[in-house]
Formats: sequence, C-alpha cells, structure tokens
Amino acid sequence: MAFPVNLIAYIAGAAHDVTKAAAALMICGVFLSSSALALAIFKAPPSAVSGSPFELPGYAYYGILIGTVLFGLAEASFGFWAVARDPERWGGIAKFLLWITILPLCVVVALGSLAFV
Repeated sequence: MAFPVNLIAYIAGAAHDVTKAAAALMICGVFLSSSALALAIFKAPPSAVSGSPFELPGYAYYGILIGTVLFGLAEASFGFWAVARDPERWGGIAKFLLWITILPLCVVVALGSLAFV
C-alpha cells in the first residue's frame, strides 16, 4: 500500500507545479480505473454472502466502482489531451480535478483493503 501514499504526495506536488499536473492526472486516472475494475471483477460485493449478488448493496458496490472507472478514464484522457498540450490554460481545472480525485482514491483503497481482511 505504499503506492497510494506516494500518489497522494505526487498530487500535492502537482498542486504547486502546473507542469506536473498532466502526469499526475494520467497516473491517478490509470490507477483509479485499473484498481476499480480489478475490484469489480475479482471481489464479490457484500451482498454475495446473503446468496444474491444483485441486491441493493451489490448495486451500490458495482455502481460506485463503475463510476470510479469512468471517472478515472475521463481524468486520464483529460490529462493527456488537454493539460499536456497547454498546462498554463488548464492548470486551474487540473488542480481542482486532482483534489477531487482524493475521494475516489480513498474509496478504492478502502475497498481494496477490505479484500484482504
């Protein structure tokens, strides 16, 4: 679990230097989407214990993970196409998006940590 800690430190560093924002967006987006997709494929939702994986907790679990996958892909593509081309113009939006990334990052890391409990 050292990688998410380094990722948060990289996000904080990108908040001070706009030239690092594109790389931080791409790294965070790829990490979020790959981690959430791996959790959706390989970890059963909490309602699977009761017998049916398609009850309300299962829907919420898959909804959160699919939303995180889409958010990560959008974040990585924004970092690649917009911020990398013109960092001074998109710097403020990139910083805002990086700080919003911390919430889905915490959710994915928490759900991934529960897989080992």
